[in-house]
Amino acid sequence: MDKTSSGELSGIGDLLGRAWAIYKERMWTLMAVGSATVILPLVSLAVPLGLGYVMSQSMPDLKAPIMVVCLLLALAGAIWSGNWGMSAFLTAVVDEQCGVREAFRQGRPKTLAHAWLGGLTALIVTGAYLLLGIPGVIFTVWFFFAPFVFIEEDVRGMNALLKSKEYVKGRWFGVCLRLLAVWLISALISSIPIAGQVLALFLIPFGFIYTFLVYKDLKTLWGDTAFQPATRAKIGVLATGTAGYVLPVVIVFAFMGSMLFMPFSMLKAKVTGESPFPMVRDGAFGPGPGVTINPVVSTRTAPAMGTDVQNIKTAQAGQAAKPAPGALKRLAASEAETSPATPLAGSEPGGPEKDKTRAPRSGEIARSQDVKAGGGLTREDAMKHRAAVKEYTKAIESNSKDALAYHNRAIAYFRLGKYRQAVDDFTNAIKLDPKNATVYYNRAIAYGALGEPKQAIEDGTKAVQLNGKDVNAYLNRGIDYMALGDGDRAVKDLNTAIEFSPQDAAAYYARGVAYHKIGSKALALKDFKKAAQMGHKKAEQYLKSQGGVAIAWR
Repeated sequence: MDKTSSGELSGIGDLLGRAWAIYKERMWTLMAVGSATVILPLVSLAVPLGLGYVMSQSMPDLKAPIMVVCLLLALAGAIWSGNWGMSAFLTAVVDEQCGVREAFRQGRPKTLAHAWLGGLTALIVTGAYLLLGIPGVIFTVWFFFAPFVFIEEDVRGMNALLKSKEYVKGRWFGVCLRLLAVWLISALISSIPIAGQVLALFLIPFGFIYTFLVYKDLKTLWGDTAFQPATRAKIGVLATGTAGYVLPVVIVFAFMGSMLFMPFSMLKAKVTGESPFPMVRDGAFGPGPGVTINPVVSTRTAPAMGTDVQNIKTAQAGQAAKPAPGALKRLAASEAETSPATPLAGSEPGGPEKDKTRAPRSGEIARSQDVKAGGGLTREDAMKHRAAVKEYTKAIESNSKDALAYHNRAIAYFRLGKYRQAVDDFTNAIKLDPKNATVYYNRAIAYGALGEPKQAIEDGTKAVQLNGKDVNAYLNRGIDYMALGDGDRAVKDLNTAIEFSPQDAAAYYARGVAYHKIGSKALALKDFKKAAQMGHKKAEQYLKSQGGVAIAWR
């Protein structure tokens, strides 16, 4: 049974078995590519250096500059060919149908990007190890899968490092244990005199296959969530790596600095009679003997479930949530995903073409990410949504029967935190297209943002009637039932949502809140654990806040 389907990494034994099966089929191809990866840099070093030696013999006066130039060429060639070989090798590991020639053909365009990734990784991880070692171990596991992210997903540089970290997040110890297992196996084999070292060389491709399978498991568990690393995250990683190089220098300089000033202090003592080393009284830098410092006790309280629904609504608006906040609602469509003029493509200055301004049909728009409205907007996003409002307003002025324009302007208003205007536009869209489940669904979210759960439930019910398989409609109506104080109906809707989408972490989390609200604490804890195992951050935060009560959720 594939453990990833239940939100778990494959076991070590399973990974070893799968890696061995692939290795037996791919061994000679991988050995050929791996051997070329070693030979190419050696040739790149030997040829320029040999040529330089011959030239220097015929021109002894220019021996030094000739050898310097040839050495630089040799190093550049070795670095380039080595990275080309590694790109080809990783390509052969990732693509089981790829032969030797095809691996080098695909790897060649990625040579410089691989060199940049390797240099960046070495710089950051080495700096982290200089910070007393522990940060280096953490960074090693975080960034271990960056080469596979680069080769398979074509994500480069710092983004590849941060995406590898994102995959590992929440599973660091499990990943570390799996990597440690294959390392120990290699170390044990290498410890066998002579034969073991030769055998270990043949097993290098096996180790790469094994770690690639771990990466595939992590990628599967992470899902199709969009990834856009924040600038702050990049700066944090670089700053940590840089600190490893800077801090030792600062410490040495500080120590040597005091040593440098010591002769001046001693000279002053000779002239004035003052001691250069003043006495320090007991307790000057801490408590004296017998003094007890009371520890600071960290207090944790269970979440006030009466505020959970409010937490749900504030989470919708992009605000910080309290312990056990509700699941974010999901907007069915967003005008911001494309240019505001996209639905009006090909329109004349006088107005959009009629056949390109129809209202969206229920289900035709892809399921979107969680809603971020109001205060969660960046300045750039706010400007984009305000521009969208202007564009759709022009379309409505040109054609007052354009349901899609009303619908998309409503979404733009919602993103700007103007929920009442959003409701009004959704209402106009419904008048023009009363059979569209998507518009009812989105108006329900707007009503929820306004704190009007009754109207939200009415619209959610209409959306369910028009499209009975919409997971998000059940999820959001369940949240609105919680806002109304009807925990039993909330649980019923969330049960339906989970039946339709058993891998939806937000649904488990929302049902956990509902169970907690009606007093079913054991069932609530079970759902919170399930959501946390699936990577739901607020569920993780809540369980951590409960200390020993929920410590075994991983």
